[in-house]
Amino acid sequence: AWDHYFPWDAPNVREKFDRPSSFISFLRWSYYRPRDILTMLAILQDLQRQGIGQADKFTFEAFDSPSFKRQYADYLLGEIKDQLAFYYREEEFELLLKFFAVANGRGRFSHKQYLEIYSNFRQVVDKADENLPDFLRSHNVFLQFLYDLNIICYIEAPENEVPYPRWCFRERSYANIAPKVKDGVDYQVFYGLYKALNLGREFSETD
Repeated sequence: AWDHYFPWDAPNVREKFDRPSSFISFLRWSYYRPRDILTMLAILQDLQRQGIGQADKFTFEAFDSPSFKRQYADYLLGEIKDQLAFYYREEEFELLLKFFAVANGRGRFSHKQYLEIYSNFRQVVDKADENLPDFLRSHNVFLQFLYDLNIICYIEAPENEVPYPRWCFRERSYANIAPKVKDGVDYQVFYGLYKALNLGREFSETD
């Protein structure tokens, strides 16, 4: 049934499959939670009703459309906001978003670039006349905070091997309840959040 409604292949799949690999795209854009998949399906249904896609199947063009990415990104950001609502005020959540505004459109950065972004970010928020939340105690604490929320992963790049993203939700297990982010490597923001955080290209001062 899945192959009937999603008869296309996920891009950048290294292995060949006898059947369409479209479900891989759904996994890539999810945190492997059933509600993520169901939300994507619901968004695609709404887009189909608006005439985006085909009447009897869901196309990759609909899945890859700006409308889909925007709605899904808003859903993911809403999930993060709900998660933080137990511990932080609305204003503190806004501080988290401000970091990505200071990042100036960059969705992937080295550790050195992260430190530069964090330094500029702190210069901005330190001007506010309010107590800063615990997650802004230091650049290391904030990096771990972003990793715990699965907003970023760190990229391991062993010599002569394909770089591998390390996500907190994948690394977490009974033996490793609180995975630690790694210093001195590259970091990647979760693709599904790009639209909500206005990432994907760097902006000049004239943009």
